[in-house]
Amino acid sequence: MPTPVSANNSSVYDQSPQVALTVGCDPANATCAISPMAATQTSPNEVTLPPVYVEGDAGARQLVSEFDAARESPSCGTEKYTAALDCVVAGATALGGVAAAATGVGAVAGFLLTTAMSANCAKSLVAVDRCEAQ
Repeated sequence: MPTPVSANNSSVYDQSPQVALTVGCDPANATCAISPMAATQTSPNEVTLPPVYVEGDAGARQLVSEFDAARESPSCGTEKYTAALDCVVAGATALGGVAAAATGVGAVAGFLLTTAMSANCAKSLVAVDRCEAQ
């Protein structure tokens, strides 16, 4: 049985070469022979490890779930507040437009103001949607 690596509990680094291989190559017949000195050297220590079996892809799934958990979703509080305020103003403008519709000028003014406030509300709702999509 080979000597374990930890058998020599020395803290001194041995700088001498462990194996001295000299290879003589003959280009004429394209062979390389190991020198007799190298053949007399002992073989290096061998370590046999038991097989390791990896099943499935649990590592990737775990990394993805940890990434998703660590990713903070934006609060979008300001966007939501602005959208709510703009949509309430648009609703109030629509009610005011209905009340002012008694005259022709009031109906046109109410329609134009309601359209403008509704567009502002829609713009705020799109901003909320974009914020939550991040």
